[in-house]
Amino acid sequence: DLLILDELGHVPASKLGSELLFDVISTAYEHFSLIVTANLPFENWIEVLGSERLTGATLDRHYNFQLVQIKAGSRKVSIQT
Repeated sequence: DLLILDELGHVPASKLGSELLFDVISTAYEHFSLIVTANLPFENWIEVLGSERLTGATLDRHYNFQLVQIKAGSRKVSIQT
C-alpha cells in the first residue's frame, strides 16, 4: 500500500490539522509506504506544522527514506488576456 501527500506546506495547517497530519504520517510509516512532496526544505516545516516539537516528531517518522531534491523553475504558465 502507498499513501502520497502532495504539496505539503502549500497552505499552513491549523493546530488540529497539524496534529491530524502527524497521526496520518505516524500510521503510514508503521504500515505502508509514504511519498511526501513539498516545496519547503525540512528546516521550514515548522512554519507549516506550527511547533518545533510536532515538526521534530513528524520528521522522526521518516526513517529509511530516500530524499529526492528537484531544483527546477516553476512550470506555471502565464496566460495573457
